Amino acid sequence: MGGVDGYLVAAATEIADWWDELYADRMPGTARRWAERGGDPAPGYRRIAALPPAHDCGEPWMWAQDSTPERPRPFCPRCDLAAGPGASRAPLRLDAVDAASRISVTVRTLEATTREVLGDGPASQVLTRRDLLGKVRPTAVLRALIVPSEPDGRVVDSARYLARQADRIAAIDDLADVAVDELRYARAVLRAAVGTTDQVRPLAAPCPICDTFSLRAFLTSQEVIACTNAACRCDRSDCGCHDGTQHRWRYHPDPRYDQWQWLALILEQDLNVLLEDEDEDQAAIDVA
Repeated sequence: MGGVDGYLVAAATEIADWWDELYADRMPGTARRWAERGGDPAPGYRRIAALPPAHDCGEPWMWAQDSTPERPRPFCPRCDLAAGPGASRAPLRLDAVDAASRISVTVRTLEATTREVLGDGPASQVLTRRDLLGKVRPTAVLRALIVPSEPDGRVVDSARYLARQADRIAAIDDLADVAVDELRYARAVLRAAVGTTDQVRPLAAPCPICDTFSLRAFLTSQEVIACTNAACRCDRSDCGCHDGTQHRWRYHPDPRYDQWQWLALILEQDLNVLLEDEDEDQAAIDVA
């Protein structure tokens, strides 16, 4: 399976497979930075002046890298505890919580749109079901309400549904365009939250615009090839390169919209190999 349907299957399946991992990565919490605390720093001075020379564990206090004379922040290097106003760690990783919310909204909204376009009807909202022994079991909807600390299984169900309907989605151009963009975005947010390193690879070919060897392929999150030469400018006045952003060529599984295909002809290189190598690296991570 290749093309748009294969792309949709791969993206939706990756989201479903890594959803539990995202929830597990919410712990431990994010250390709050000074910019998030605000307020008058005077209480911090009084608290720091009252601190003993060492923490309760006996380890002497040290100064954090973001500590300033105006906002001092001592911490215990052994216990990773900070002192000062609002210095306690957040109960959860705030970026992971935010990522889970954005992915949930994106995937479930896309499922609802897909069901409406395909005429499949709304997703089941039944709160309970009976197993083979006749015992009533909570569905993902009820489980999310009872145990909010556990991952919302509805996102996995939505992603699996999108993967199953990939061939039907690909047959409708407008729906396929939306699905590719939304799943690309949700997968990028997921990869960033679980710590997948963005694969950036240089291309051994000159930029077709500025003729410098400054082309880089950003594979994990954006799936774009960009010219990193700050002086690169194309002839199109409406292009972002005239506003200070990089000139970019975006990959799309549909050859009609794939800018890599045009770039590959100019550079005389098979650029799709870059994505195949990235998929192999991701598979190796999954196995490990």
